[in-house]
Amino acid sequence: MAKQQITGFEIRPIREKSGVFGRKKVEDQILRMDIPGGSVFIRRSTLVEAGGNWVKLKRKITRLSEEKDIPFTDYTLDEW
Repeated sequence: MAKQQITGFEIRPIREKSGVFGRKKVEDQILRMDIPGGSVFIRRSTLVEAGGNWVKLKRKITRLSEEKDIPFTDYTLDEW
């Protein structure tokens, strides 16, 4: 199996409606990793529920993008 390389990172805020009647508004953040042939998405809430640390992941991705010269864009203003 060939090794796939990450071609870009992007973090964006997302807003969704949930609940029975769609009245509950949910805000979250999403990480998108671009790879040849598609993208991989990781939601902040899913990572935290699984026991991960969102801030630590953002730091690791920032360092990786600097080391490997991978484009990284963060559209969020705050560090949750």
